[in-house]
Amino acid sequence: MTRLAAEKLTLGFPERVLRRDLDLAVRPGECWAVLGNNGSGKTTLLHVLGGLQPALAGRVLLDGIELPRVPHAARARKIGLLLQEEAAAFWGTLLEYVLLGRYPHRRWMLGAGAADEALARAALERVDLTGREARMLSTLSGGERQRARLALILAQDPDVYLLDEPLQHLDLRHQLETLALLRNLAQQHGKAVVMVLHEPARARRVCDRALLLFEDGRSQSGPVGELLAHDLLERLYGCPVEGA
Repeated sequence: MTRLAAEKLTLGFPERVLRRDLDLAVRPGECWAVLGNNGSGKTTLLHVLGGLQPALAGRVLLDGIELPRVPHAARARKIGLLLQEEAAAFWGTLLEYVLLGRYPHRRWMLGAGAADEALARAALERVDLTGREARMLSTLSGGERQRARLALILAQDPDVYLLDEPLQHLDLRHQLETLALLRNLAQQHGKAVVMVLHEPARARRVCDRALLLFEDGRSQSGPVGELLAHDLLERLYGCPVEGA
């Protein structure tokens, strides 16, 4: 069963095509790493897979249905998207922020209930933010806000996690804990996880499959053990790669 699929995607903008004929099939329980240099189309790919930006050609399917045909509410329940930056500032508390992740699951005109709050608090515990629920989100450090954003998606509980650089701003301990959490989501809970990473060693640690986006427009996907070989990584990044 394929949870999220891309067929013959052409990615980019009218004035600049980044990638052509990209195919991808992400199944439940798989954890994917997307690797490539800056400007190779990693973020654009996640935006297209999440429905934030149309592809120039090709199509995206969610559970076998073309993404534009999936109602927005259903799409929000199935796809969680972590962008590199927030679209707007949030002036509420940390708990109120994470409760936004429950919005797609609420009944019409009803606010968050006790079950929603329990899920939000559990998500905060999973990212090591218990005890900060009443803090204003704006007062948190960069690393704490990044973990809060992860908690929001955990509270959303989608089938597909699309994560653009989920480790940014995190210290080493929280990087390792976040990677373990994402791996657990796939392996133990059957979620489909696709994340943009910059360190092949991190991808090798947590992911079972990888998508490499080369600067010449080619792409290659497959098992991590095959794709993260030294010679392929040097071709991908265009420089010597030591200890990756």
